[in-house]
Amino acid sequence: SGPGTGMFYQTFLPDGAVHINLGNAETATQGYMEEYMAEGAPYLRALYYRPSPRQRRSKHRWDLEVMVKLLHRAKAMLEMDVMLPSKVGAGLSPVGHVFKAYNYFAHREEFGLETLARDLIPTRDIGDETSMGNHFPESSMYVGAEGVKQESRFDTCLAGALRASFDQVFPHYAAEYEDGWFGTKGRFDISKFRLG
Repeated sequence: SGPGTGMFYQTFLPDGAVHINLGNAETATQGYMEEYMAEGAPYLRALYYRPSPRQRRSKHRWDLEVMVKLLHRAKAMLEMDVMLPSKVGAGLSPVGHVFKAYNYFAHREEFGLETLARDLIPTRDIGDETSMGNHFPESSMYVGAEGVKQESRFDTCLAGALRASFDQVFPHYAAEYEDGWFGTKGRFDISKFRLG
């Protein structure tokens, strides 16, 4: 499906299904909007489409080669024995994983990591930069990334470090891109960020 409302049809997929979220590939800050729908559905698995860096620079953002690879991955997942319910975090995109990690770091001193891991504290009750209102993680987790011109109340240094960490720890998410999902090659250059 595409991002947003179209994703709500995944609710009707059978147990063990694989949902491929095409996301919004029209901007450098590709995101998946209501990806929490897949994360909150323990009876299905989710994959996330991201065009190759070459295709992202192109006027035509559809990358058939990447989509074919995703379809093969989905087929392989469907042929495996299904372990349901899906593990916590298995339904998130890389953007969702970075946003979740950002929230842990942003609130660890106020609430403690044990509390954050155990209890779901609605971000609207916290009232800081992580309260998204009518926005989605992609509107903030790419802040400070190369080619992204956005102002944000988010800590761009922390977001940049988390993107680099993701690319280093999870290279399989974007094995077809040598630079990683976020294009950092798993490296973080702190000199590119304003501190303080």
